[in-house]
Amino acid sequence: MTRIQEKAQGHTKQAVGQMVGDEKLVLEGKDQVRKAEGGQASRHSDHGIVRNGKAEEQPKDKQRAQTAHTTDARDSVSREQTRK
Repeated sequence: MTRIQEKAQGHTKQAVGQMVGDEKLVLEGKDQVRKAEGGQASRHSDHGIVRNGKAEEQPKDKQRAQTAHTTDARDSVSREQTRK
């Protein structure tokens, strides 16, 4: 079954579960939708940012984040040199 079909089936289970009052079926449908979306949504959804215990955004890989944009001052071009 394709992801779209899985997602549609999960939404259907949710709707039927709500109509008949079956909470277990609703949860099963939500889980199926979450799994169907998981392939596309979770791959890049966090962009390397996670929340810590205080719900503050932090980089997932702190070491990499600290060194990602560092440059050596000796190799940088001065502003005046770029204006020539």
